[in-house]
Order: sequence, then C-alpha cells, then structure tokens
Amino acid sequence: EQHILVYDFGGGTFDATVLRLKSEIGKAPEFTRLSTYGIADLGGDTIDWVLAKMIAKHIQDETDIDVLSNPSSIEAKSRIKELAEEAKIKFSVGDETDVEIELTSVVLDSENAEKRASNVIISRESFISEITPLLEKTLECVKTVLNAASIDADNIDRVVLVGGSSKAPWVKKIITENLREPYMAQNVDTVVAQGASYYG
Repeated sequence: EQHILVYDFGGGTFDATVLRLKSEIGKAPEFTRLSTYGIADLGGDTIDWVLAKMIAKHIQDETDIDVLSNPSSIEAKSRIKELAEEAKIKFSVGDETDVEIELTSVVLDSENAEKRASNVIISRESFISEITPLLEKTLECVKTVLNAASIDADNIDRVVLVGGSSKAPWVKKIITENLREPYMAQNVDTVVAQGASYYG
C-alpha cells in the first residue's frame, strides 16, 4: 500500500490529488482517490503573463506606452505574450542566467517611430523571484489536499509530476525542497490523456 501525491501543473490549470494505491501479486493495482483540489487559473499561461508584464514594464518605462492595457496595442500585446513564452522556454531548458528579448518586432506606434523600446534583458533570478508566489500557491494547494486526506507529507510515498508546466526546473526544485524528490514520466504532456483513455 502506498500514498501518492499527483502534482498536475498544466498549461492553464493546477490540480493536486492524493491517491491510495493497493496492489497484490497477480491482480491489477487498485487506486482510491482520497482528495483533490485545484486552481482554475494557475498554469503555464499564468507564468507567461508574469514575464509579459516584466517586458511591458520595460516598454512603459522607455516609451510611456502601457501595451497591456492600451486598446490600440492589441497586436503588440499578442507579440509580447509570444516573446514571454519563448523566454520562459529558454529559462526552462537552458542554463541561461539572462535572456535578451528583442523588441524590434513589436510595433508600438507606427506614426511615431521614436516611441520604440530597446531590447530588454531579464535575469533568471528576477524571473524566479516574480513567479515564486505562484509556485507557493501550488504548495498551499498541496497542503489543502493533504489535510483533506488526513495525511502528513512524510507519509506520502511518491510525488508524481504531471502536465507540461511541471517540466520546468523551478517546479522540481520547489517540490524537492518542500516535499521530496519527485517522479516525472517522460510523457508528462500526455500522461493524463493516456490515463483517461485507460480508465475509459
């Protein structure tokens, strides 16, 4: 018998679930869901917008244009979101301590060419600092499901990471520091769909 914590950090949502697993030789394992709790608007997309706001602040400091709230800058807002996601991926898969974001493709004011922001460099340290409150929200969610299941963190046998956003090194780091070294399947992006089809 084991107790498993599933930490599901997807593109748009976060969920935590505590499962009890019973297995016997020659029989299929039996899973019982003890508790589940989630946050509907917390995921990889949320982290993208944190980076987008950092980029937008740089633009506003240089041009006085708030691209995230100015109705005339919808195209620029969309492009900044794309640039933010690209920067997040660089932080996720590389060892970069700084990422330079080119803003030449962001059109701020076609009639006023001087109102163009220079490239911005965002440090990994500042990025991690900005998203830490979001990561801490996931830990609060984990505490909620553990309490609901009447289980201490020390009695969790395995933490399983699920969802594309859980691949980021900062997720593994905060789970390791606060719970234990997590397990992550090679197919975290599709493992939920595979489980659903198996269950069906």
